[in-house]
Amino acid sequence: GVAYFVDNNDGSDSNPGTSWETPFKTLAKAVSVNNSNIASGKATWAKRNVIYYSADTETADLVAFPNKCDVVGCGSYDANTKAGITGNHIPVNTGNYGTRFFNIWFKAPADASPIVTLASTTSGCQFIGCTFSATATTTIGVQATASPFLKIIGCRFEGAYVTAAISIAAGEAGGTEIVGNDILGSAAVGVLVNSSASPSWEAI
Repeated sequence: GVAYFVDNNDGSDSNPGTSWETPFKTLAKAVSVNNSNIASGKATWAKRNVIYYSADTETADLVAFPNKCDVVGCGSYDANTKAGITGNHIPVNTGNYGTRFFNIWFKAPADASPIVTLASTTSGCQFIGCTFSATATTTIGVQATASPFLKIIGCRFEGAYVTAAISIAAGEAGGTEIVGNDILGSAAVGVLVNSSASPSWEAI
C-alpha cells in the first residue's frame, strides 16, 4: 500500500503528504486521500495503507475513518508518547473496513457524547495500545452498534464515563474482542453489553 504522513504542528493540507518533509496538517485530509486511493480500482482495493500521525493534540471531529488503513501515532506531545486528538468521532462513510488505530490518545471534548461512535457502516475497526480520556460529562469511550469484528486491545480508559467505558449496543457484534484493557477512574460500568447484541461469530 501507500504511506501518508501527518504533522499537525508543521504540515499543510496542500502538501502531497507522502513524506515527513511534505506532510499533511490534518488527519481528516489523510483519511480522504487514503479512501480515494483504496477506491480507485482493482490494483488498490485489496491493498492496505498506513498513515503516520504526529500531533500534540489536534482538535477534530472525524466523520470518516480510513478504509483498509493503519493509523500509527508517532512522536510525542509533552510527556506523552502518543499522538493526541480531541473530538467526537462518528465515521459514517459506507463500506468502511478494517481501520486500525495504534498508539493514539483520544481525548473527549467537554460535552455529553461518546468519544467514538461506530455503526453498521464500520466493520473490523481496531484500537490497539490507545488511550481514551473522558471529561466529567463524557458518556462512553467507544460505542459500537451493529459494528462487527471490533477489537479493543491493550488500551487505557481514563475518567468518569457516565454510562460505560465501552458499550456494545444492539445488533451484530460477531467477532468482537475486548482484551487486556485498563479501565480507571470512576466509570459507571467498564464494559456494557446490550441484551439485544447478537454475535453471529464468537466474541471474547
